[in-house]
Amino acid sequence: MSDAIVKLQDIAVNMHLEPAEETNVRPSPEVAPCGQVVTPRNSTPSRPNHAAAKQQALGISHAVMPGGKTMPMLKTLLTSACERNCNYCPFRAGRNYRRHTFQPEELVKAFMQLYRAGLVEGLFLSSGIIKGSVATQDRLLETAEKKKKKYQFKGFLHLKVMTGEKKDQLRQAM
Repeated sequence: MSDAIVKLQDIAVNMHLEPAEETNVRPSPEVAPCGQVVTPRNSTPSRPNHAAAKQQALGISHAVMPGGKTMPMLKTLLTSACERNCNYCPFRAGRNYRRHTFQPEELVKAFMQLYRAGLVEGLFLSSGIIKGSVATQDRLLETAEKKKKKYQFKGFLHLKVMTGEKKDQLRQAM
């Protein structure tokens, strides 16, 4: 198994806590404070779909687009390391958790493999903060540029904008 796949799988474990949409068209599962999905007592567990489970293990989720259409997208972080200790965040500095960091080229290659295999149509990219918000935003922008220019990807990209970014970084992200 490639190093990039291992990183995607380890990061994906907590990505359900990173909101991908502003509104919930479909009800999302209730999540306990420990991060586990709560199954109501009166529901019978359905037999898991093997392909869907494999996709979810990589961080592939289905975003609901305008009109109700769903789009498979890779939802991941450039790094799961963070210098901040926000209590709500599963990737906070004070949590004992295995950290992973992608180089921009490495993440783009992994995404393009999934795209060419027909598993994803877009990328939702966020990141933990290392060396400040400005440096982190620069790495996110570098990743987006590689994806667009080197690989000519013209599909969906949701790029997180870090708190404290510079105005020129915000312009570049748009």
